[in-house]
Amino acid sequence: MSSWIDILKKNDKEFETKLKKDDIVEDNIENIEDTNIKDVDDEFEREYSLIIHDIMFDFKEYIKQEKLPFMNKLNMTGKYLVEDFFKYFSTNYNNVKDKVEKENEEYLKELEEEENELVEENSEYEKN
Repeated sequence: MSSWIDILKKNDKEFETKLKKDDIVEDNIENIEDTNIKDVDDEFEREYSLIIHDIMFDFKEYIKQEKLPFMNKLNMTGKYLVEDFFKYFSTNYNNVKDKVEKENEEYLKELEEEENELVEENSEYEKN
């Protein structure tokens, strides 16, 4: 049995692990997405999606009633859809975009002001 103990003592260095501080990486940092920052496309869809679908439905019905031949197949496939056309070629989209950008800027300014106030309060607290 002493031979096994000798073998284990010799191989002991193989199983040693040394951790350096450089090897330890903190993975606990998470990117938290702020839900108060709005997306232009989401806001446009929220405001105008029902109107756009009503227009599309009425247009398809009109085509059927007039028996126009250019839309025999109503499955529109391709790079762009009708919704995209309404979205990117309407002044309403630009208005929503301007409004959302303005609201996001105001929100970010408020956050920055709050953060500055907290920093000032902390510095005052540390002085006392």
